[in-house]
Amino acid sequence: MKLIILTLGVGLFLSSALAQSNEGEAGLFNAAFVAGVNLSQIDGDAAAGYNKIGINIGGRAGIQFSERFELSFEILYSQKGAYQRARGNPFFFHTRLDYIEIPLEANLHEWLVEDAKGNVFSRIVFGAGLSYNQLLLAKRKESGIEVPLFEENYKKHNLMITISPTVFFTHKWGVNFRWSRSLYTIRKKDSSNSSARAPAEILHMLSFRGIYKF
Repeated sequence: MKLIILTLGVGLFLSSALAQSNEGEAGLFNAAFVAGVNLSQIDGDAAAGYNKIGINIGGRAGIQFSERFELSFEILYSQKGAYQRARGNPFFFHTRLDYIEIPLEANLHEWLVEDAKGNVFSRIVFGAGLSYNQLLLAKRKESGIEVPLFEENYKKHNLMITISPTVFFTHKWGVNFRWSRSLYTIRKKDSSNSSARAPAEILHMLSFRGIYKF
């Protein structure tokens, strides 16, 4: 819980600092608060479906280089993993992977509009980039029983590719959808055999979030 609060605090602090530095600079910097949910799965763990639901929350900051082009980065607390429970089968498992996530994206702004108060903004923003992830916590339960030493199986760092469209309803409020996929397996080699290959577990995620610009 302390790490969640720290991550959120750092993200909001950076966002607020950029928002304040923006005064009188024609919108060069922008900042936002983002919050929503992840639906995730892990290829290679004998389960399918985006059944694991987790939190995605943090701060976002952007640098507007032109009317249409922007670079953005985020600092997020992001819960990922996998969940599988077959109907009529008493066995189930729940893999929980909590990360500090830092996406860096290039964004293309389209469909400029002006509201009744004279605020000009883009209805649609298309983003794509890479996201660095640092593992905070890894747990697995099988039929409610926790698997010991499970965290030792997973790499502390990984990189994901992201595609991230956003629709803004006003110049402050919008909704974001993000697809992301790890570029390589998130598991370590077999600790009992240094030459053994790790199971090719690839993390996939769909994120649905609300965005509020300061």
